Amino acid sequence: MAETNQPDGSRRDRAHHDVQIRTFLIADVRGWTLFTQERGDEAAAKLAAKFADVVREVVDARGGDLLELRGDEAMCVFSSAREAIRSAVDLQVRFVEETLDQPELPLTVGIGLDAGEAVAVQGGYRGGALNLAARLCGQARAGEVLASREVTHLARRLDGIRYEDRGALTFKNIPDPVEVVRVAPEELDTVERLRPFTPTPPLPPKRSRRWIVAVAVAAVLALVAIAIPLLGSDAPGPITLGSNAVTRLDAADGSVESTTSLRQRPGATVTGFGSVWVAYPDGRAVERLDAGDGTRTDTIEVGSSPSGIAIGHGSVWVTNAGDGTVSRIDPETGIVTEEFRAGASPSGIAVGDGALWVADGVGASLLRIDPASGRSDVVELDGQPTSVAFTEDGVWVAVAPDEVVLVDPDDLSITLTQPTGARPTAIVRAFDSIWVANDLDGTITRLDPSTGNEQATIAVGDGPASIVGAGERLWIAIEHDDAVVAIDPGTNDVERQLPVGATAASVASTGESLWLAVGASAGEHRGGTLAISSSGTLFDAPSLDPAIAYDPETWRVLTATNDGLVAYERVGGPAGASLVPDLASALPDVSADGLTYRFPLREGIRYSTGDPVRPEDFRRAIERAVLLHPAGLYLYSAIEGTSACTAEPPTCDLSDGIEVDARS
Repeated sequence: MAETNQPDGSRRDRAHHDVQIRTFLIADVRGWTLFTQERGDEAAAKLAAKFADVVREVVDARGGDLLELRGDEAMCVFSSAREAIRSAVDLQVRFVEETLDQPELPLTVGIGLDAGEAVAVQGGYRGGALNLAARLCGQARAGEVLASREVTHLARRLDGIRYEDRGALTFKNIPDPVEVVRVAPEELDTVERLRPFTPTPPLPPKRSRRWIVAVAVAAVLALVAIAIPLLGSDAPGPITLGSNAVTRLDAADGSVESTTSLRQRPGATVTGFGSVWVAYPDGRAVERLDAGDGTRTDTIEVGSSPSGIAIGHGSVWVTNAGDGTVSRIDPETGIVTEEFRAGASPSGIAVGDGALWVADGVGASLLRIDPASGRSDVVELDGQPTSVAFTEDGVWVAVAPDEVVLVDPDDLSITLTQPTGARPTAIVRAFDSIWVANDLDGTITRLDPSTGNEQATIAVGDGPASIVGAGERLWIAIEHDDAVVAIDPGTNDVERQLPVGATAASVASTGESLWLAVGASAGEHRGGTLAISSSGTLFDAPSLDPAIAYDPETWRVLTATNDGLVAYERVGGPAGASLVPDLASALPDVSADGLTYRFPLREGIRYSTGDPVRPEDFRRAIERAVLLHPAGLYLYSAIEGTSACTAEPPTCDLSDGIEVDARS
């Protein structure tokens, strides 16, 4: 069980209960099919984008999580029934405002709410609350919120909100009648305001859906991350591939065609020359598999920590993040014939226009390398590049923390900069669009390649790591959900989520076949004992208490055994220089003057005693550090009240400098 220290030095683990009380909000745009038929796909895409923007803004403001977005549908979860109800009412008010402001894009939405025990299982939530929320949503009119009696009982009365008894309704496959309550704002009839925009004839009742919400692994995240649901009825069920393997899937239905065991954890994957090429990021090798039957045919030694791989100019090119080089493999002989210097820590690579295009994450630059001479030109970037795609439009580069840039391959000028989601890590051109995987917020951003404008943002799951077009779908490896997801590029809908029972590392395509490389499931590493040994003077230190352990050797141990609000990602290669949320649920929101940092704390984190980890615990941890290690005062000198702590240690109080906002 992963453990961390609480402020007083005692231990806690990050286990969380399998059963949690949650309130689910499901929203659905009424008349979506009719709107699409009458107005066309372009208008439908604009309506979906508008719907998504409003839902994200309102739900986030109320402390909820948007678990899934499927064009005309959204599923959200709240730890507070009161905030779920407020969010539902806020949404309907916003939908009215947006519709009146832009009537050609009417947000005629029904919302359903239910609360109850939701069982966290691998790959999703299970529980009657999800089903009933979906049924209530299906019954709600445009502008209406329908909630179960249980939700309103938990929330009690709320200022500005009224409850209307709708009596008992009977739903298919739910044995007992359900007491239903309409929830509405006090001074606005949202149903009446939206009635002129509600499509006719009315839509038939929506079929019930089975919501499957992805849950983060306990050893990595303490609570739910982002969800994506829905295995189509014609799709294969969950499959178990085992650790460290490559499997070939039918890109039409996701069925398994073959599976090959690997020697170690896989990384980037590419296809070409009748083979599948898989990098081993923890070693110095690339594995070659036959693209026909998947058998291993060769293991080729390259540089340290191979992280990117591409095909072009009759060769296979591999970036080696550990030693700052690019290796050239001759596919005829399987021998590395050349090696070029490539910045400080190269990662993503593409081939085009007679050059290699390499993302140097640590060097914050894009390199154009001449494959004949090895000479390179440098494009300086304002961030950490992670992935590269060469297209007819130019060179697209995903740049952390949150943008993509387009580089002219002739003069190396940056011709376009477009915001994306948080930490874009993969980028491809497919189905006449640019697709970007955003690792930290679990989304795919779709861009118009001619303008760079955002066409859609699609929630896909926790940690999208790799993207490829295969068959008629876009396929995404979802690292932390142990799954692969398929998107219909015609509708931007997540058509399919296929749990695979192991960490989905990368995907590649050979036409109608999808090649998926998987590592070990994080669940395999739960439990056990961590033993720390040292051949040096580490344990001459008096303590491993983080408040008083101020030397490099003990810091190395504390980094491996303790958690902070944020941390560097614990992986090899250039990604290890990326700052990611740890006990915080997101990177801090920094004020314009750079003096205030606001951290949202993950829910559900508990100490080994079972007590919850509270926001004020972090303030107390810093107060302890000031009291117990005055020599480190300069680290916290910018916090208001620090000097008073040293003057009167027993009454140290940093509440003026570290404010706590504990939600009810």
